[in-house]
Order: sequence, then structure tokens, then C-alpha cells
Amino acid sequence: YYNRDKTHPNMGYDYKGNGSGVDIKKYWPESDLTMMEVTINEYIDKQPFHAYYMTVSGHKNYTFVDNYMSYKNKDLVADLEGTTEMRAYVACNIEFDRALEYLIKTLEEKGIADKTVIAFAPDHYPYGLKDQLVEEIGAEANQWYGLQKSHLVIWSASMTEPVYVDKVCSSADIIPTLLNLMGIEYDSRLYSGKDILSDSPGLVVFNDMGFMTDYCIYNSKTGKVKQTTDIEIPDGYVDQINSLVKNQWNAAGKIIQVDYYKEMQDYLKDKE
Repeated sequence: YYNRDKTHPNMGYDYKGNGSGVDIKKYWPESDLTMMEVTINEYIDKQPFHAYYMTVSGHKNYTFVDNYMSYKNKDLVADLEGTTEMRAYVACNIEFDRALEYLIKTLEEKGIADKTVIAFAPDHYPYGLKDQLVEEIGAEANQWYGLQKSHLVIWSASMTEPVYVDKVCSSADIIPTLLNLMGIEYDSRLYSGKDILSDSPGLVVFNDMGFMTDYCIYNSKTGKVKQTTDIEIPDGYVDQINSLVKNQWNAAGKIIQVDYYKEMQDYLKDKE
């Protein structure tokens, strides 16, 4: 899907997918629970391990006819309020809940739940519900990137209490956060994101070069700025962040264009 059979091996993964090392019944969408069941034994006893899953059960269309997972779990959402589409959305994502339940139970049975970290986050809002979501949050909120608001969950059975972070962050911040949590040394200059748990200010860069900080949102299409706190924005602040965003954007593009990480890998090998 989206050539992940090429991109992920390039990042060091052993890629597996339906028709490429994984054989499950084809319907749309497939079951995240089944995906977990048929793959977990490949790594669960090979500690330490790292596995990356792309879930699929929550994908559109959100009806009880065109979505097999919604149909499968239809009875579980029969009493929920809301439109058919919204109930179908909840129903198909129950399959993802089941996959997590199976994963956690297996980790507990193996006695390694407290030594394992699970991190999950969506890569986009549910496209199939865009009109309904815009109606729900309002046109004004949508103009200020309201559709992009979501959650990141990082969990381990070793946690004694929950930790909530409410500063702005994005998917680019996940890896630096995990690396620091695990005490892994790395060069932060090689990542666009920052550790979410650090004292560094929050910054989210959107694909149109608009941005959000802990103080304001900048709409690159209109050039307008929306304050998100009562704190007065200092003179030149927006221009300063705009410059930072442009530099990050250019650097990230160059990393891909010149295959910078490959160059760095070769350089480090020569230094050994």
C-alpha cells in the first residue's frame, strides 16, 4: 500500500503485508485483530523486538454495507446516538480495540508487558467523514486546522500513573520522544521533531507551511494569525517562527533529495 514494500525495507524493516508474507482472507477493510494474530509469533519471543503496524480496520467507507468491519461489529453500536456513518466509524474501529487487547494480553502472558512500549497515533483524520466533522467542529475551526486535532498514546504496563501533555505536537515529534524515554542516544539535529516531554516549545508544521505553536495558529493561505492564549504575542514572533518553518521545510526536502542519511551512514563508516 503506497509502496511501503519499498520504503520500509529502506528504513531497515522486514516488510510483510497481505500477499507479501501475510495470507489472510481478502475483504474491505481487513481485520486488525487478524493481522495481529497471524504476525505476533514472528517476533514476540525474539526480545528485544520492534514491530510497526499500519492498521486498516478503521478505513472508509463508513457504512454497514461497504465496510466489512462495520458490518461485523454493527450490533455493538446499535444503541449509539449519531448518524449511520458515525456509528459505522465507531464499529469498524472496535476491531482495532480488539487487536490492542490481544496484543496486551499476549504481552502479559509472556511476562513482558512491563518491558514493552506501545505507541499509536492516527496519520490523518477520517476522510470519509470530513463533511460531518466540519459540521461538528464548525467552519471557523476547520479554517484553523481544526480537523488535524487528534491524540498520541504512549503506554507501558510499567507506568504507575497517567501523564497528560497538552502542548501542541505532531507525528514528527514521536520518534525523538520515544528515543529519550528509552534513554537512547541520538543526534537531535537529524530530526525535524522534538521530544514532547521536554521544555522545548510546541510547534506543528502543516503541509501548506501553515503552523501552530503554543500561542497562535498561522494560516499560510490567508496570512492571518489566530491567538490561542491570552498571552500577548511579541513583535516579530510570527515572522521568527515563519523563518524557522521555512528552514525546516527546506532542510527536510534536501534530506530526501540528496539521500542525506545514506551520505551520513557512509561518512560514519569511514570514521570507524
